[in-house]
This record gives sequence, structure tokens and C-alpha cells, in this order.
Amino acid sequence: MIRPPHSVPAPTDLPGSEEAEHTPIERDLRLQLRIVEKVIDASLEGIIICDQKGLIQSVNRAFTQITGYSEAEALGQNPSLLSSGRHAPDFYQQMWASLEAQGFWQGEIWNRNKAGQVYPEWLSITSIENESGEVVQYAAIFHDLTEIKRSEARLKQMARFDQLTRLANRQLFYDRLQQALAWAKVQQRKITLIQLDLDWFKVINDRYGHEAGDQLLQTLAQRVQLLLDSEDTAARPSGDEFSLVLHGPQTHEDLLSFLNRLRQVICVPQLIAGQEVRITASMGVAVFPEDAQTAETLVGCADLALEHAKYLGRNGFHFYSQTLHRQSRSRFQLANLLQNALVRGELHLFYQPKVHLASNQICGVEALLRWFSPELGGVSPADFIPLAEDMGLIDQIGDWVLEAAVRQAKEWSEAGTPLNIAVNVSARQFQRGDVAVRVLSLLARYQLEPEWLSIELTETSFLHSPEKTRVAIEQLTAAGVKVAIDDFGTGYSSLSYIRTMSLHQLKVDISFIRHLAESERDRKLVEAIIAMAHALDLEVVAEGVEDAEQLRLLAEIGCDQAQGYQICRPAPPESLIEWLLQR
Repeated sequence: MIRPPHSVPAPTDLPGSEEAEHTPIERDLRLQLRIVEKVIDASLEGIIICDQKGLIQSVNRAFTQITGYSEAEALGQNPSLLSSGRHAPDFYQQMWASLEAQGFWQGEIWNRNKAGQVYPEWLSITSIENESGEVVQYAAIFHDLTEIKRSEARLKQMARFDQLTRLANRQLFYDRLQQALAWAKVQQRKITLIQLDLDWFKVINDRYGHEAGDQLLQTLAQRVQLLLDSEDTAARPSGDEFSLVLHGPQTHEDLLSFLNRLRQVICVPQLIAGQEVRITASMGVAVFPEDAQTAETLVGCADLALEHAKYLGRNGFHFYSQTLHRQSRSRFQLANLLQNALVRGELHLFYQPKVHLASNQICGVEALLRWFSPELGGVSPADFIPLAEDMGLIDQIGDWVLEAAVRQAKEWSEAGTPLNIAVNVSARQFQRGDVAVRVLSLLARYQLEPEWLSIELTETSFLHSPEKTRVAIEQLTAAGVKVAIDDFGTGYSSLSYIRTMSLHQLKVDISFIRHLAESERDRKLVEAIIAMAHALDLEVVAEGVEDAEQLRLLAEIGCDQAQGYQICRPAPPESLIEWLLQR
């Protein structure tokens, strides 16, 4: 298909018709030209040879494959038959100016094939001169960039979009947020940022597997997208975190309406592994320009509001405020001091007695953690326990509490005043999977009989790590350690784990005891809990008993044990023993 340039005689033009008549130089030239022709025709790059007027003289096979035009259709035509119409006239003027000045041009160009499809190509054009220095031909070499462009687009998509949900990733989210704020400044409008975390998503992954968790995230992403307007942005920065940039809500009422719709959409059950799964979310909300003026500070405000939403109990939303900011600064100070509290010996155990209602005898105590800071004074457990969980200190503190309680039980036993000490173990410690090993090793080290130690766990332990919790309970009870469910009725109460696990006690939460005297509904509810527990051979302990009437009613409806201020406030070990001796 490719013919040699006119400045070189073609093999058929050489003198004579027989090979023997050719001189050695002519035969070598003929061979070289054949090799060149085959190489050009076999090339994967399209090649065009044009005369000095720019008309096509020859093309190779790759030209036909890329453009769709046959050699017969291309010969004698101007290469403009491939023009896509995407380039202005000055583009081609600059191309020819470069060819005339330098004898060479290369660059990216968009052309159109015979089927009408526009495609990008990388084109190199070289001028061919004769012995006199006159341009007699032009050689153009090009290759199709379509696949390269597609790969670049895929890489760009991967760099700016989350591959699982197809939502914007962290980088694109920040770009969109900054654009939204710039627009809002000009238009004097509000921009709302919502930071959203799924509640207990790790439980879904642990129970059903990561593939099921991915399916849930994809479904939620689709649902959230349907709530947004075209100019809004939904992003998944990482894990189970979502970020929403809203242009629309301009009044507080409209924003509240959107948040409620969003919460309802998230809560719609999904079918995962043949089971109906319902998930909730915690949301933090910050608004430009009231809360912050820049993207970074607005994100910080929304994150802070999200933390507070989790602290308040999850499955809800919270708005950023200056009060919240002041609380955050206070919490930051608290976190710094808490990191050193254990090392500095500022943590202590107080003990609250439990009384057997039928005999009025003390039947054990519960170990309660207290923090006395030189800078802050006494700090409420309600303030520092959630903080310790957030900071990842709860395991270290929990281990210290467990050992301190075992050591105290041993001291009381040796002093002739043995008491069973109940220790609270967090769901996080059960997740770690070594609770039973830790407890049994401490009992062995201090040579304490198992009957003087009880373990209390909350219902969330069954939600987060049901199998590890079950195994730990079986190991503890087999060794003689009693196990109780704490704060029953406030978490994810389920008869299944009460029925199937080796539990000894059920502790009714203070919220059911507080209005026992005046609320018939609460009284009936506590009575039903007691009846259910007794049917399962469990003892019932009432928490938070604060007056004599509550104590009387509990004894009347068959409660086994009680603890609270009416009996005795939590006290340090020496004060508790003194109280016991006086009693």
C-alpha cells in the first residue's frame, strides 16, 4: 500500500527487467525499499504520505483499520476528510506554520472515522525534501488515543470517586464544598454540611460479613442520592462515614424536615443474608455562614456536632453551637488529664453494698470507678467513662479496675470480712476476647476463691460480639464466677441470650425503679421482669433505690436484692468496712 517517496526510484523503475541486469547497488536499494515497505505496512501506527499539495498518495494497513477508509477511498483526497470539526481554523494554521518553519509538527488532534465516530489521536507530521531542499512530500504518523483516554478517565474516576458507592471521595468532597461556599458567598445563601456515621456498622460486618456490609453501604448511598438536588453532593470519605453538602434548605424548618426524611430513609430495613436488618445513623450539622466561614472549619464544626450526637445516644442529629464548642474545649482538657490519671494514681474504686431483701443481710458490693483530679477535683464517671471509650483507654482502665477489685476481695477475705465484689466489664473488653482468661489468671495469682467475684456486663456486649461473649460467660461460670446482666431494659433486651446463656443475676436499671412508687405502669413492668427472671432461675437486683417506699415495694413484688442511696452510698474500702461493722 505504501509507495516509496518520489525522490527515490521505485524498484520497477530501475533499468532492465532482469535481476541479473541490475548493479549490486541497485539490487541493495531495491531490497531495502521492499523491507521499508513491509515494515511500514505492518506498523500498528497509521501512516499517510501526501504530496506537496497535501493530497494523499499512499496509506498503510493501520490507517484503514483506525479510520475505516480503504486505500482506494483515501488516495487523492485531502486529509481533511478525517476532520472532526472540533478544531478552529487557527489550529491548522499554526500546524502548517510549524511545518514550514521547522519541517515538523506533532500534537494531539481529534479526528472522525468513516463511521462518524470522533476519536483522539497523537499525530506527527514531517516534511520530506529533495536534493534541492524543496518539500516534495509529507509523511504523517498517528496512533489512536481512545484507550489511553479511557484509562485516564478511569484513573480520574478512581482518584475522585469512591469505587464502592460511586459517591464523591474525600478529595472531591472538599473541592465541591469549597465551590459551594464560594457560590454561597456571592449569592448570599446558606450551605449545610451534614457529617453522618452509621450506628453499630461494625456489628453488621462482624455478623454478616464484609460483602453484606458493602451491599448495605451501596443501598444507603442510592437512597441518600435520591433525596438530594442536582447541585448537592453526597460523599463517602471512608468506612461507614458519609458527608452531605446541601444548597437547598434555607430555613431551619426546611432543614429539620430534610433531616427527618434522611433519618427515615436510612432506617428502612434491608434484606441481608435472608434476614431483615435495620440500621440507624448519627448526624452532625453545621451551617455556613453562621457556624464557620471556611471549608475546613465547617467540617470541624460538623464533626464536633456528630460526636455530640453519638454521645447523646445515637440515632439522631445534633446542630453545632458555640456552647458545644466550649464543651469540646473542656472535653479536650479532660482528655489530656485522663491520659495521665492512671499513672498518677488518681483513679480509685468505691464500693456500694447490695442487700438481700428477705433477710436484710449484705450479700455483696459493686465496685464503682471514681476519678479525683488535682486540677478538676472529683470527675463524674458519666463524663470520663465515655471519653475513655472514645480515646481507646477503656481497656487499660478496665484491666486496672479488675485487678484492683480482685486484690481488694483478697484483702477482705484474709481480714475475715469476705464480700463478693461485682465488677463491670465493658463491651469493648468482651470484644477483645480475653475477658475470661484475664479474670481466671487474676484469681489464680491472688489465690482468691471464685465465689468472691462477680462479673457484670451490659446488653450491648451481646450485640457487638455475641460469640465471644457467650464463650467468655461459659468459661467464667464453669470456674465458679457469677455473671450478671447490668442495666437490663435500657439496651437491646432479648430473651434469647437470657434463656441460652449461663447467667446468674439480672439487674433492673434505675430508670424503672425511679418512679416505682407513683407509676403503676413501671411497677407492673418491674414485676413482670422479676417473674420472667425467676422463671429462668435468675436472681433480680434493683439498682438506684433511693427511698424506703421503693424498698418496701420491691420486697413486696419479690425482688431478691437491692442497692442504692437508701441503703448506702458508694464508699472507699475503709469507710465501707466501718459502715458494715456499725450495721
